This record gives sequence, structure tokens and C-alpha cells, in this order.
Amino acid sequence: MPYLVAAVLALGVLGLLNLLLTVGVVRRLRQLAAAPGALPPGLHGAMPPVGSTVADFSTTTVDGMTVSRHDLDDGTLVGFFSPGCDPCVAAVPTFATAARTFPGGASRVIAVVAGTGEAGAAMVGELTPVARVVVEPPGAPGMASAFGVTTFPTATLVDADGRIRWSGPDAAALPVPVP
Repeated sequence: MPYLVAAVLALGVLGLLNLLLTVGVVRRLRQLAAAPGALPPGLHGAMPPVGSTVADFSTTTVDGMTVSRHDLDDGTLVGFFSPGCDPCVAAVPTFATAARTFPGGASRVIAVVAGTGEAGAAMVGELTPVARVVVEPPGAPGMASAFGVTTFPTATLVDADGRIRWSGPDAAALPVPVP
């Protein structure tokens, strides 16, 4: 009988410990979800599927140029970044390097920064020499929604018909050779 009582008490303590750990994980996930762009890639969205078509959009770059879906040439590279996202901050230099050597140069590269403020300005400053840069308020309809981007960072390669040929979290993984 004493062994049975000890076993029941041990199982009860393990059950309570499991409950406390689960509550802690749920609270942390809620905190992360409350901060836009703070979740690591894959936890709150997916990459745009290859073969999907980009919806119509029209927006303005930080240089005052208008960009629309019809301006996407075959092999246009488009990157999406959020200033509050650590993986995005780490991905910007890689994207800038890929954009610097991309065939066609900055005229065939678009970088979308979903957010403003000091961190957003730093991203814009790093991306402006190598890409046409668009700044969108977080959650506002624009290029991110037209592409179906729900996770940051995301890089896509688009053809002239507006279909996504490749998408991934890192421009370093672009298919080779890139047109």
C-alpha cells in the first residue's frame, strides 16, 4: 500500500509540473505573437507557394517611383523584411549581397520593409543602394499581401507573368543560375 501511495503522489507531482511548463510555453508564445515580426520563420506563416500568382498591387518606393505588378520583369527578386525581427536583421546583408550581384541590378530587385522607425530606417539605408525599396506599415495591404507573404524574412523570384518561381527565407539559397 505505501508503494501505491508514493506512485500516485509522484504522478500527481509530475502532472502539476507538466501543467506549469505548458502554461509557461503558452504565455511566451502569446508574448511573441503580440510583437509583429518577432516569431521565427515558420511559426506564424508560410512562404508563398511556388507557382502562385502575385495579386495586383501599386505602391511607391522611397525614391518616389511607382511600382506595380506589371513592372515585374522575368526574374525579379523581391525580399520582405520586418525591422522587429531578428532573423530579418540577419538576412538583410545576405539579401543585399545577392542583390548587388543580381543580373539587371537594382532595377530587377525590390526590397519591402514592413515597418518604420529607427530599425526600419537602418534596413532601408542598407537596401537602397542595391534595390528599389518600398516601406509598408505593418499589416497594411500592399506588396506583402499581394505576394501572400505571412512570414519574415522571405525572398521570392518572380517571372514576367507574376508567378512565383522560387521562395525561401534566405536569398543565399536562390537557385543557380539566376536569370
